[in-house]
Order: sequence, then structure tokens, then C-alpha cells
Amino acid sequence: MPLAKKGCTKPLDKILLSQRRSLQQMQREMAEQPQQRVLSPRGKRQEAAYRQDARQHLQRHKRTPEYYMNLLKMLSIVVTICLLFAIVPLYRNCQGGHKPLNHSVILLWNEGPAWERSVHMECGCVVTSDRDFHGKPFDAIVFNADQPYSPHGLESVHHTADHLVVFSGSAPLSQTQNPIPFLKAPFNLTMSYRLDSDLVWSEYYFSLHNSSKRLNAFEQPTESFSEGMSTPMIVGLHEHLKLKDRLAVYMMYVVNEQTMAESYYLLEMRKHVELEAHESCLGYHGCSAYYFMLIFEPSACPDFVHPQFYQALDKFMVPVLIGGGNLTNLVPPGSYINSRDFASAKQLVEHLKALMAQPELYQRYFWWHSKYKLRSTFEPYCSLCHLLTQRHQPQTLNPQEVPREEQHQTIAAAAEGAQGVPSFPVAVHIPFVDWWQRYHCPNRTNRF
Repeated sequence: MPLAKKGCTKPLDKILLSQRRSLQQMQREMAEQPQQRVLSPRGKRQEAAYRQDARQHLQRHKRTPEYYMNLLKMLSIVVTICLLFAIVPLYRNCQGGHKPLNHSVILLWNEGPAWERSVHMECGCVVTSDRDFHGKPFDAIVFNADQPYSPHGLESVHHTADHLVVFSGSAPLSQTQNPIPFLKAPFNLTMSYRLDSDLVWSEYYFSLHNSSKRLNAFEQPTESFSEGMSTPMIVGLHEHLKLKDRLAVYMMYVVNEQTMAESYYLLEMRKHVELEAHESCLGYHGCSAYYFMLIFEPSACPDFVHPQFYQALDKFMVPVLIGGGNLTNLVPPGSYINSRDFASAKQLVEHLKALMAQPELYQRYFWWHSKYKLRSTFEPYCSLCHLLTQRHQPQTLNPQEVPREEQHQTIAAAAEGAQGVPSFPVAVHIPFVDWWQRYHCPNRTNRF
């Protein structure tokens, strides 16, 4: 091969030699570098053209009869399923209208219009607000004292011979209308938070862990809040307490003459600490970031516990009761803070801040978790249903033929219910007029 002259290009063999690499070195470089898809300008044009052809093919397919036929088939299937879900319940209701009902029927006299949750089942009884429910006679008619009511039309309602006219109420009875002028058909059963009611009922109640029976007496707090708690319970409680970083919250309420004392107390507290107000504790956070919940209760009715008190305990907050009545034997002692134990709102605020800074003291308010369980009443008419079921058994005599002492035993046994169903305390039956007039809510306008 001739030699290259000076100033000319290198020989071909030297060029090949300088560009040659070992196979192993090339493999290492390919392994170190991520694989990338590199398209030449021609490849990019081909890929764009392929995508354009695919879109055009899809558009042409949408215009074909086969496409519309498949779409109609899918729509017909969806419509058929929806019709089945709508027609089957109506068919069952129509069939049920011609069959005798073997369940006791409870009429809710003033629970809203008939089309609003008109019928449902509770513990084997039919509960309805429809005053003409398939012509079936009603075994019990319930008046909700928490809402306005009138007995007008009661005489035209079809009912059994031994039916019950129930006076029920969960709000303080001092805030309800006086039922005495409406006693054309006297109430023969009471169902409320009062402990002397025939059926004691509230939205929440306390029980032991291994029993659903309502408690009206509690032990004193233990020295250590975790004494008697299981390990999972302690871990769960600590997880809830870790979420807290704010002092206190309270629920918005109507400021009027009745709540004026609580409003003045709130203004005094705001001079020493910032407080937050919510409409409810529903939602993602659930008020879990607060140490305390302020409970403003303008009434002092015996046996009444504000629903927010239970909600605070359910959300792992310590209730701070401002107002209200005597809660002895209604809630566990040492589970809440009472404003009456402090000389001023300033001292109460200082106490709350001190508890927030000392977790070991704050945790003591949760001692009751080791012994008791807070339960909610999802079906408020279960106790009434058990009473009706017990009365309709063949061996049970007509209540008008049974002495008062035996009536009390029958009501107590019925309220005890079946196994696994919460039991409800039953008091000795008192005529309604006496029951209403013997109860007094103290005037507490200057309670602070």
C-alpha cells in the first residue's frame, strides 16, 4: 500500500485501527447508558402518519352500523338493569299489600311527610309515618315532643284495641310544648331521657364492655388511666391523642335570652384565649385536633345530658360543661370538666392550658375506657318494639286486665329484649299527668 504524502489524509488501515473498539468495552457502555428510542426524521414521519391513519380508521368505524348497534346493545342492558332495580321493589310492595302483616306497626305521628322515609324496619317492627299503611291497625302511635304536634285527626286513625299512645322526647322538656291541653286521648306510655320514663331512651348511653345494658351508676376513677386497658386499646388511645394540637372548640349556637348567660361566659373566656367555633364535627378532621370541647347548656333539667357531651367523648375530647344540671350517675366521674369548679372564666382557661401542657394529667380523663363503653342508639324504637312483641305473645294477658305490678314486670321483660339487643331501663308506670307535673327544670339564669 503506498504511503500517504505529507499533508494528505491518513491511510485507511490506520483510520479503521483508531476507530476499532473491543466488544467487551462496547457492551459495558451499552449497559451503562439507558436504552432510548431514537427515531430519525423519517421514522418520526412514519409514526405520525400511522397515528393519523389510526384516528381516521376509528372515525370511520364510528360511522358504521355495527358501532351504533353495539352502542344500542350497551344502552339497552343498562336500562334493563335500572328498570329491574326500580320495578322489583314496587312489585314486592304491591304483593305485600294483599298479604297480612305479622309485624307490629308503629306510627310516627309527626316525623315529617309520608314520602320521607315512610317505612322501615326496627327490631322486627314496621315503623312508618304513613297514617294509612295498607289498612293495618297501628299497635303504637308515637308523638315526638321535640317537634310541634297536634292530636288533630288521631281519632280517625285505625289502631288496635290495646294500642299505645307514646310521648317521646330527647330534648329538655322545659323547651317542649305543654301537652296537657291536647290530652283528648291520654298518653299511656312515656319514652324519654328521664329516668322515671316507662322506656328510658337517649341518643348515647354507657354500658360495660361485655354487656349492652344501660348504666346509671359508675365507679370512681382509677389512679392510672391505663389500668385495666388492653394493649390495643392503649395504643389506639395514644394514636388519637397524638393528633391534638389545638386547645378548644365549641359548636355554634343561637344567642338569645335563654343562652345569654353562656354567651357572657364565652366572652370572658375569649379575653384570655382564642377559641374556635364549628357548625359540626363531621368531615375529614372530625374535631380530632382539639383537646377540649366547650358544651354550653342553658337548661338544668334533671337526667338530661347534652348530645354534644357524648359527641365530645366519642371524638376523644374532654367535655367542658358550662351550665347544665347535675350529671352524677349519668356519666363516669372524672371524664369531664365543670365550669362551676372554677371561680372565674380566667381560672378555667388557665386550667385547660395546664392540662394541654401536661399529657399525663390530660390522659387521666380517659380512664373510663378501661371499664365502660359509649354506645349509640341507631334504632330508637327497638325497646318499644320489644314491648309490643311481648304484649302480643299468647301467654300475655291484656294490659288492662293485668295488675299494675305485673304490668311493670311485663314492660321490664320486654324492654330487656332479645339476646344481643340493648336493654333499656324501665321505671314504675306513672299516669302521664302526674309524670309531667312532677318534673321541674330549675331556673339557672344566674348560675355562673
